[in-house]
Amino acid sequence: MKSLPYFALLILIAVMIYYKLHIIAVAGFFLWLLFWLYWKAAERWPRTVFTITVFLSALLGSGRRGRW
Repeated sequence: MKSLPYFALLILIAVMIYYKLHIIAVAGFFLWLLFWLYWKAAERWPRTVFTITVFLSALLGSGRRGRW
């Protein structure tokens, strides 16, 4: 049963190649990698990740105030 997720991933990659969805596959992989790195960094350095999260939230706008 440990190989079932890998088999499902292999089928997903084959379908994406058949329908020429390479860009979506690459973008999805990098999004997953970014999330995984963020998760591991949050376990190792929680205050640093919190600071980065607050900074990005303020930079992108939190929705508290209007822009203008």
